[in-house]
Amino acid sequence: MYNKKLLELYSEVIGYVSQPIDATFKTIRSKSTSLSSFIMDIVKCYCGSDIALINSGTIRFDSVIEIGEIT
Repeated sequence: MYNKKLLELYSEVIGYVSQPIDATFKTIRSKSTSLSSFIMDIVKCYCGSDIALINSGTIRFDSVIEIGEIT
């Protein structure tokens, strides 16, 4: 029951990437990236703030998001 619901949720397209996004630990932990900027833009919008900070250890993906649909 839960597996079916999760598969449905995780297969829903929520966006599109027009360029690869490097989310590897080596990159995320050493400099600002487009992924971290995107996440902070979401946080700022949600909170209505002018600034947002994130600890790089919070992002745990360690992969490159390739061009195409994001699910």
